[in-house]
Amino acid sequence: MSEKPAKVIPEKVIGYQLPNTVQSYKPSGPILYALGIGFSTDPLNKTDLTFTYELNDEFRVFPTYATSFLDISAVGEAVSNCPGLPEFNPMQLLHGMHTLEFHKPLKAEATYYQKAYLEDIQDKEKGALLLVRFDSFEDKEYKSLAVTNKMFLFIRGLGGYDPQKKHKPLVSTDFPPIPKTAPTFATQQGTTKNQALIFRLNGDFNPLHADPSMAEVGGFPAPILHGLCTYGITAKLAIEKASDYDLTAVEKVSTKFVGHIFPGETISLKGWLSSDQKTVIFEANVVERNKQIAVGFVVFKKQLKPKL
Repeated sequence: MSEKPAKVIPEKVIGYQLPNTVQSYKPSGPILYALGIGFSTDPLNKTDLTFTYELNDEFRVFPTYATSFLDISAVGEAVSNCPGLPEFNPMQLLHGMHTLEFHKPLKAEATYYQKAYLEDIQDKEKGALLLVRFDSFEDKEYKSLAVTNKMFLFIRGLGGYDPQKKHKPLVSTDFPPIPKTAPTFATQQGTTKNQALIFRLNGDFNPLHADPSMAEVGGFPAPILHGLCTYGITAKLAIEKASDYDLTAVEKVSTKFVGHIFPGETISLKGWLSSDQKTVIFEANVVERNKQIAVGFVVFKKQLKPKL
């Protein structure tokens, strides 16, 4: 490995390729994911069974299952090996935002062929915001694009390398502000105390979410829920209230993580429908501590009539 630079070199970061991967799954994968974000806590809920019972005539895959296509270890390896990034403490790396863009609906059983690369890096002064992009295709020729994952990683301590702002962001990180008007709808969902232990089986085995001693090292009194689990739950609540689970209408889900949640706590969500009735802006809080944990938005392909 070549010597690491003293500061970020954007031209050696942007375009850095990760290894191509192949992701295959059978219905058990989407079912495990659906259980991990809180579907079928009531086993008699017939709508939930369309996501958790493979023999259901209307069985389908919840769209944010696509986050499980990420190869977390490959991301860590790429960030460590990238010749444009300095050495840094992995504890300084945070998953700050995540976006999914859907080009085709997910299938109940499928194989996807993936290309991934570092799409952008932005100087945020206190740190660097790194964008890792995964494109998942239905074919080996990489022509039929199904879904795009965009993982925004904030690396504390690596900022300040571009004081003149010479690099213009290639990807917007702007989020619509939370409206000051009354929300279009409000809803909530409790989490279970073992939810992180279930959700980690989707591929993110960071001990911060399972081992109390590792959580203590990270500054938490107990293991915390995965950011991508919060991502899935908030998307679930917003899509259910805004479109009654019309998955074919979902175009994009984007979320910024601003706080943590402990398994067993309750997530409350407020949603605002945009003037064109195609976007829902949301804010999520943890009820027990009255703390904001996420903000985001879901873009739909058609106008909505939310469930109030």
